[in-house]
Amino acid sequence: MLRKRLIIILVTFFTAVLVGCGSRNKDQAKSAPGGSNNTVVVIPTDSQEDAEEFEITDPKLKELAEGSPYELYLNSMKIATEAQLKQLVELHDKLYFGYTEDNYVREIKRIMGLIPDDTPYVTVEKANELIREMKADGTLDVFDVYVVRNRFNEIAPPDMDGGSGFAVIRYSVDAEHTGYIDIHEVMGIRFHNLVDDSWVTLYEPEY
Repeated sequence: MLRKRLIIILVTFFTAVLVGCGSRNKDQAKSAPGGSNNTVVVIPTDSQEDAEEFEITDPKLKELAEGSPYELYLNSMKIATEAQLKQLVELHDKLYFGYTEDNYVREIKRIMGLIPDDTPYVTVEKANELIREMKADGTLDVFDVYVVRNRFNEIAPPDMDGGSGFAVIRYSVDAEHTGYIDIHEVMGIRFHNLVDDSWVTLYEPEY
């Protein structure tokens, strides 16, 4: 009889402990920073069905994801770790598409953890596919460089977002930076092959 009562007491005790742990875990999940407001970035792959979710949970990083390229660079310098700061400073020696380091959106976002390292590049084939889609849905009826940029950003952030006088936005076609898709406020959408320094017009606006 004593043994039976002891077993009942032990079972009751361990049940209470397990229930308490479960409740505590739920409370922690509810009170975690950004618990129900996490920013989710969908990075498309060759097939949209294979797209993976990349989640940004740090509130400071969420703020970085918004604003101009200059604000992105400036605010990144303020909150960067020592290792990240070193990479941001080294951007000055990697200006492969001209202009200044604060225009290099993709690399800044990669350094700060806003996009995954395996974010795809905008190839010539993908650029032509986007152009066909935009022609079909009327997006290119009036050429707006920023509207076009937003469509390209569905694949990846621009490697360089800047310009002087006219807006110029550039997307590298590969990790080696052998060329880039150039979205120019006046010239339209072109491909610049840096290997042989040749240009190919993909879309020329009608003004």
